[in-house]
Amino acid sequence: MKKLDMLGLGSLCFLSLAILFLSLYESHKPISAKLQEGLNASAVSPQGGLTIEFSKPVESRKTEEAFLLEPDYLLNFDWLNARSLRLHWVKPIPAGTKIRLTLKETSIGQNGERSLPQVWDLGIRMPRILLKGADPAHNELFSLDPINPADLRQLTHTKNRLFDFTVSAEVSTYYYTVLNDLHGTSLWSGGRDGQEQKEIINFDSQFCYSPSVNNNEVLLLTCQNRSAENGEVATKLWLVYPSAGKANPLFSDPSLKGELGKWSPDGQWISYYERENKVLVALNPEVGQSFRVEMGGENNGSWSPDSRFLYYPSQSAEGFGFNAPIMKLDLQTGLSSPAIPAQTDADAYLYDYLTPHPQNDWIALAASHYYGITGNAVLLLNQKTHAKIFVSEDISRFHSQFKWSPDGQNLLFQSSALQGQGQPEIWIWNLKDNLARKIIDQFLLPAWMP
Repeated sequence: MKKLDMLGLGSLCFLSLAILFLSLYESHKPISAKLQEGLNASAVSPQGGLTIEFSKPVESRKTEEAFLLEPDYLLNFDWLNARSLRLHWVKPIPAGTKIRLTLKETSIGQNGERSLPQVWDLGIRMPRILLKGADPAHNELFSLDPINPADLRQLTHTKNRLFDFTVSAEVSTYYYTVLNDLHGTSLWSGGRDGQEQKEIINFDSQFCYSPSVNNNEVLLLTCQNRSAENGEVATKLWLVYPSAGKANPLFSDPSLKGELGKWSPDGQWISYYERENKVLVALNPEVGQSFRVEMGGENNGSWSPDSRFLYYPSQSAEGFGFNAPIMKLDLQTGLSSPAIPAQTDADAYLYDYLTPHPQNDWIALAASHYYGITGNAVLLLNQKTHAKIFVSEDISRFHSQFKWSPDGQNLLFQSSALQGQGQPEIWIWNLKDNLARKIIDQFLLPAWMP
């Protein structure tokens, strides 16, 4: 064999050995994990929502067992793929808590690779409050620090065309509707601190509002479309997929209608109001299962934190909501039963704006008195003991928009003057000390931004 051939053969063998060595090295190289949100140690949501990327595909069960959270809070694992994981806390962690997330060194790879030991020291941030300006000259979305109300920041710049909004706790994003030049709306999104404002879809002359978002970032909106032929308005539910910028009707059958759609906390069910038949509907669009119940008034119900129950106001035998029980629909059985029985004392109330506590048996609600007073009180009712706690007994004002903080320690609500006399106010009530305080006025639609 020629000398040149021998050199070529030697080079080829050397190259093959090098490739084999690199292949063996890579196959046994430890797996590293990266926190996609970075190491912003004071800005972790009370509900979690951390994305972790692995350098190689891992086995889910072994990886879940390799994580440790201190203090000892339970973790939920949502696998996006074999290399991506979303971490949530089973129960929200109070703001200000310092936590340590540890990935232990153990075999987690699909080929037996071990993980590099890693530690993240993080802190739970204080949720902020999102508000809509009540003054037409300041009709924008604002962010407020509940501890320091002077810390008020404008988030949107719609030229005072903001209509309404919703918050995604999953990715710390808010979605909002904006009035357009065709008397319809467009849908926008923005980041927690006002960054990355962008239009998702323009509905042109179709008026879409009341957005609700699930944990897969799919939005549900009520859309009204006026017929050019007879002027009739058709109200239907639409699904919007922000990542694709696309929208589809919820129902393939054009004769089906609905409004005030709302996702359940687990993102599996939709509740909505069917005006023509005056019924509340709970629908699982994935499997096509649905339940229908009659109730008092226009309402899309209120979901329990675990998504098993849908609460709704009912009617008394006389056809009124006074002295009528608060009902709950069990999604596992399809049966309804009283969550709060009918009152038997002399005081009769009409209950509305039902808002179950995220962790216990209390329900926050508005209670209107039987004797014709048009304002309402803010009341907590316990499902088990039927005990009452009055948050506000000021029935000279109208209270609504109840929102529990993620940790369940604070109740946010709106207080409006009757007959438009005076400015709307935003109040917050603390469960521990049983004290309510006004934090700001001239704003509407308060919501927590975790």
